[in-house]
Amino acid sequence: MRSVHYILIFSFFISLISSCDPGTIIREEIEYVNKPHPPCVTVPAPLYLPGEMLYGRVSGLKNCLPFMASAQLSFFEYNGHLGTDLLMTTYEDWGNNTYVNRENILVGTLAIQKGTYSMFITEANDYEAGYTTTQDFDVAEDIFKMDSSYNRNEITFSQLDRSIGHAQGFFNCRFLIATSIPSGHNPDTVIFNDCYFDAWKK
Repeated sequence: MRSVHYILIFSFFISLISSCDPGTIIREEIEYVNKPHPPCVTVPAPLYLPGEMLYGRVSGLKNCLPFMASAQLSFFEYNGHLGTDLLMTTYEDWGNNTYVNRENILVGTLAIQKGTYSMFITEANDYEAGYTTTQDFDVAEDIFKMDSSYNRNEITFSQLDRSIGHAQGFFNCRFLIATSIPSGHNPDTVIFNDCYFDAWKK
């Protein structure tokens, strides 16, 4: 059941990036704002370019390092309940103005109003979340699953307007690698902390 969930998430992202023009990637300098954080005990994780950020952006910490990504809002329905997803992508520079997809991250919950929510959907007995990395633009690299032992797998909507397709807020979550034969390019654990977003529905 869960493997099907991850495959669907990966397929969605592949269809999303395949329909986009390469475009010009914004090379923004990421400024880390000093503020209290738990001590970093994680293995550093690779960082990539955030992309054009046409429909939104997210910035925070990935394994305690400054992280940015393009973001996009999406709405879904599960068993008659309405939910909200945040879709995020990062890119790698191949030179000659060619940028390819590197990370695909999804976090969401069954909610359409402001508030703080768990990403766990009781009815589905699973998390509304997924994290995959790719090689060579569209080849699957590693698949991660949500760490159910982490008590901060939550998303907060400080603003959420379904009528205009806009949301702001932040999230925290922790993923564990689930690939049967890991690529070796990513750590076994990836933690996203204090990731603030401002995103619109495409």
